[in-house]
Amino acid sequence: MKSLILKAFVLMAVLSLSSEGVMAQGFLKKLKKSVESVTSTSTSEEQSKQEQPADSVDVKDLLANPPAYSIKKVVLTDENGEKIMNEDGTVKYHYLVIDDNTGKACTAEHSKKIVNARLKSYGKILAKVGSGAAIGALGGLLQKDKKAAIKGAAIGAATGILASGDDIKQIKKLNKSLKAYKKQLEIYQKTFTEEGTPIDASINLADVEGIDFTEAEVLTKSAADVRAELAESNTESESLEDVDLDEAIG
Repeated sequence: MKSLILKAFVLMAVLSLSSEGVMAQGFLKKLKKSVESVTSTSTSEEQSKQEQPADSVDVKDLLANPPAYSIKKVVLTDENGEKIMNEDGTVKYHYLVIDDNTGKACTAEHSKKIVNARLKSYGKILAKVGSGAAIGALGGLLQKDKKAAIKGAAIGAATGILASGDDIKQIKKLNKSLKAYKKQLEIYQKTFTEEGTPIDASINLADVEGIDFTEAEVLTKSAADVRAELAESNTESESLEDVDLDEAIG
């Protein structure tokens, strides 16, 4: 049923765009190929979702659970709940990577692997070409705008059938955030030890390659919890592969 409806919409696309002339013919050929792929995919999905390729991606899941990390100034407490201080009596801060989704501390290496893995997934979606052209064109037709239909098809062809136009916008937005996380994590690794103390005590933390670490949000956590959380992320990190983003995104 879905395939019949889709074919009807595609026929509308052909009739609507045919007046655009020779330039539109190439687009229509690509649209025809895209329709065949989309209808084939729709049929297979109706038969059984389990028949999808092993490397298929659940876009909705990726968008619903984006990784998010931040560097925070953490005040540690001892077993009695007392703040751990410096020798001069001032509060001792540990600059730690915090998983904003769980509130747990984690190593920079662990979080960087997670970020790279997600960038790889998003990169593969954005690089997908072909059967998204028909979906993009239908979006333009609903706006009754031929130029928008052609533009929509171009966008669809660049993303495949795995994601809608709104999904792609969200992926691009998340990609920007992930790249910012990655840059910050790389600077963090050059500045702090795994325990969150400065590698060089003389460094100006208010301006490290443009980052003011002293303005970070302050958290209070028990030293025992932090040790356990860092150990847990270390263990998880060992099971994660290093991602070659150049190879992943192509």
